[in-house]
Amino acid sequence: MLFLLKLGAKINTLTPSIVYSTLSSNAMKKYLYLLVLLIVSHVAFTQNCGCDHTISQSGIVKADDYNYKPGDVFCITAGKYGFFRFIGFEGTKNNPLIFKNCGGKVVIDDDKYAGIEFQHSKYIRLTGNGTSSITYGIKINSSPTLGVSMNNLSTDFEVRFIEITGLGFAGIMAKTDPTCTDSSGFQGKFLLENLNFHHNYIHDINGEGFYVGYTGNYEEGKTNACPDKILFGHDVQHVKIHHNKLVNIGWDGIQVSLGTEDVEVYDNYLENPGKNDEPVQNSGIQFGSGTVGKIYNNTIIGGTNNGITNFGLGPVYIYNNLIVNAGARGIYNDHQKSLPPGNGYYIANNTIISPKTHGIFYINGVNLLESPFECYNNLIVNPGVFDQIASLPSHWSVASIHAYVGYNTETLYLAHKSGLKKNHFVRNINNPKFIDASNDDYNLASNSPVIDGGTNQAKTLLGFDTDITGYTRKGNFDIGAYEFRDELSAAEDDIHFSKNISLFPNPISHNEDCFLKLEDINSGKYTISLVPLDGKEEIILHQNLSLKSGNQKINLGSKLSPGVYLVKVVGDGFFQTLKLQIL
Repeated sequence: MLFLLKLGAKINTLTPSIVYSTLSSNAMKKYLYLLVLLIVSHVAFTQNCGCDHTISQSGIVKADDYNYKPGDVFCITAGKYGFFRFIGFEGTKNNPLIFKNCGGKVVIDDDKYAGIEFQHSKYIRLTGNGTSSITYGIKINSSPTLGVSMNNLSTDFEVRFIEITGLGFAGIMAKTDPTCTDSSGFQGKFLLENLNFHHNYIHDINGEGFYVGYTGNYEEGKTNACPDKILFGHDVQHVKIHHNKLVNIGWDGIQVSLGTEDVEVYDNYLENPGKNDEPVQNSGIQFGSGTVGKIYNNTIIGGTNNGITNFGLGPVYIYNNLIVNAGARGIYNDHQKSLPPGNGYYIANNTIISPKTHGIFYINGVNLLESPFECYNNLIVNPGVFDQIASLPSHWSVASIHAYVGYNTETLYLAHKSGLKKNHFVRNINNPKFIDASNDDYNLASNSPVIDGGTNQAKTLLGFDTDITGYTRKGNFDIGAYEFRDELSAAEDDIHFSKNISLFPNPISHNEDCFLKLEDINSGKYTISLVPLDGKEEIILHQNLSLKSGNQKINLGSKLSPGVYLVKVVGDGFFQTLKLQIL
């Protein structure tokens, strides 16, 4: 009973005195017994999740209502909710406040507000891995506006393992827009920094996947909202957006603006970005005005406009990206005003397949010719504008060059043509000798003409020495996003995609089950393994597994570490591989 009295204040229920007046003695005993069980289970539940505070009701949640300290864990109990708006929460750099799901999945549906919103908050980690068996333990299932928003001078956030879908606008947004009541905006007055967004799954939404930073020009400000004022947005610094999966995104897949220091967008998978084809809002990845940093190791499939759009201040480094079937250019670059010398664009070791127009394009004014623009080790196949340029009766553009890397003026081309080094331009998809381009496997076969064909200037200038999979480049760099793998040369004639083998889903997320399907195989013993493409040791999943003839479906498991692998299947007279990406 002492236990009950000590904890009674922590739960909303009838007090013992009221119960005594309404229940019989036997009923009271049963009530107290059930109440103690409820309290004990509640305490155990909280302790198992490592919670300091438990949230079980949606709506507005204020920091002032909690007695918390830096590093505390706020658990959202599994269930279905409306919106959450967290106001005034603040951890420290070394001890952020943690908000997570507990006891299962948290699903948020709301018809008015953003799914999860933080205002006036700092040093926060929002994570959906509160239950180890669930990859995305927090799901924003519907909202007419945003999935996760950090605004009203909020900064220093990590957001991970969140699934976001069914939105009227953006998936994850981080920015504080100036208003008409501000004298000039937030430039120099507020800094949004230390953002780490990773291992999130954003799909089937109508706005940007990631919307980071104010879109007003860094020099001229933005006047359309307040015609009598020029408003400047705040700087954004130290941004990492990586290992996210984005599918069917309405506007830009990933957009960062005013990222004036240390911005990196890498190891993301994007499929069909810009699906709504909104003008100037429909690229796979976009660096907006004023941004500096790196875009690398991303896979971008399809879309309605450019695979990558770069309006950055510079220096901007774009390398090791795979861009397939872009709706316009593979990589589009547009230098802005008043750039100091040296703030250039460096485009290296990208594989660009069948863009609708140019492989890479560069636009600039004649007053900016001193800014470097260098393209090397890029592998560009079948740009859609080739025939159009080739048919021009008289023009400075030459299709064999400018369909692959185009410039807006002849003067610009002549000033920068020395920056084109060791690229491989070809119209025929069979020329580079990919393992199986028909199934989007752009690893290189041993007879590829691009092996060792690049320049190592990519390493000395950009500082990278791996390929898109993390595999260490050897000797002279190979051209394109992939470095040739010795493992692929064995039994090369048999290493290809075919109807006999498939993986689903692919790519997958960490802790998500992956299934291998084999069709029309012979009975016998098979060994199934994973070959990490970062050079680590091969992982044997099944050794001498007995399989019957016909069709077989095998679960590869859900405990695989993030990375890019070759799934290798070896049997009597059977050798097949298939690429698997785990986000």
